[in-house]
Amino acid sequence: MTEQELQELIYYGQGDSEPEKALQWLNNTLESRVEYETEHKDSGDDYAQLVMDSWEYNNIDDSIWSYCLNNPELFGSMAGLEKDVLGREVYEAFFMRTYWSEWHTFSPSDGLCLLQVPVSELEIEVNQYQAESEGQPWEVVKRVAPYTEHYLGKTCEDSLLYYACPNTSWCAVISDAKLIEILNELRECEA
Repeated sequence: MTEQELQELIYYGQGDSEPEKALQWLNNTLESRVEYETEHKDSGDDYAQLVMDSWEYNNIDDSIWSYCLNNPELFGSMAGLEKDVLGREVYEAFFMRTYWSEWHTFSPSDGLCLLQVPVSELEIEVNQYQAESEGQPWEVVKRVAPYTEHYLGKTCEDSLLYYACPNTSWCAVISDAKLIEILNELRECEA
């Protein structure tokens, strides 16, 4: 099969030829990996480590304190409370949430985005063992590899390296309800 015949089959085929099935498998495999990296809790927990490692550098305690001071109708008076103590409590309680744009700041309607960590590029490897274990002939997979929805970088004898740009972010979020709970506990300790 010539390159032109392969392209025509991929773009105009009925989805039942070996190259079309291999391309569909390859696209599904890549999309599954992108979905995992941008939506799965385990992946979000990996990005949470970046937030924790840069907590002081990004002055997150200051952001939390300002947010509470600027919303007294929601959080009440901050008198008698300490910024660093509040920051430590929030540090233990925040969660990660996906936001589908790395170019706009995420503003949750029910809390504060402490830090936004962009997922600007993913490196995804597909190897011969993976393809063949799922019934895909490696030579066919390699042949259709340039026609996926993601950028094909490096190709080796037994692996393909793709790059995906999902344009998403993981955001460290503390909900207003959790922040109120933390503040009430701190006030009880002060009393």
